[in-house]
Amino acid sequence: MKKIYYKRGFKNGLNIEVLNQAEMRKIEPNVNGISAIKVPMGGIVNYKKVTESLANDIISKGGELKFNTKVLDINEKGNEIEIVTNQGIFIPNISLIVPVCLAIG
Repeated sequence: MKKIYYKRGFKNGLNIEVLNQAEMRKIEPNVNGISAIKVPMGGIVNYKKVTESLANDIISKGGELKFNTKVLDINEKGNEIEIVTNQGIFIPNISLIVPVCLAIG
């Protein structure tokens, strides 16, 4: 996924750079990851389109969106993560959970 965003940014003329773990931590000591893409220039972001695109990516990969759902607790149980919400308990079958706190519309 990172390669796609890097290529797209480069194609769009952004001053874009791939960072390794040490370079990431130099900028943000509390970050946890393997690598990142750095785009130092500012820009205008259409958050509605960003959120819609993220939602479409999640759905196209078999993910599920939960609306009007408040996370009450997150528990690690062995290799699983249990997410306790006001709508019930969910155990995701993927290792990446993306919190999206943006409204569409």
